[in-house]
Amino acid sequence: MNSADDSARVTRALVIDDDLIQRRLIAKTAVQAGHETTEACSVTEAEARFSQARLDRRPFDCVTVDLGLTDGLGADLLHMIVETCPGAKVLIVTGASQQLIEDTRKIAQDIGIEIAQVFIKPIDLPGLRETLRQMRRTAAESSAA
Repeated sequence: MNSADDSARVTRALVIDDDLIQRRLIAKTAVQAGHETTEACSVTEAEARFSQARLDRRPFDCVTVDLGLTDGLGADLLHMIVETCPGAKVLIVTGASQQLIEDTRKIAQDIGIEIAQVFIKPIDLPGLRETLRQMRRTAAESSAA
């Protein structure tokens, strides 16, 4: 990171995945890209993380979402992202079907969320890291403006 990145405010990422190994890999990659990370393993836990972010007035800047969670679909969380983290960048990181990915994109578009990128499992970690770095730079530039 350069000195401009070091002086920027902390950017926060929420990593939502029910697979512990995948979740930890994504979270570690987000930390390497300069994000403070929080993890959630289910829709229920993610909802609690969003509620806490709202109470703390510390919205997430970036959210990675697996679409197939043990207690529901990642797409079920899109409304909470809009409500609690307006402007957050959303990445889909999933092994779900192309149809579910397209359906999720449509839902996101309908409620005003842009899906920044989709990563299919197994994850391209260097590609994910670079995308997360770019998101951090963009968030830092936005807060400096």
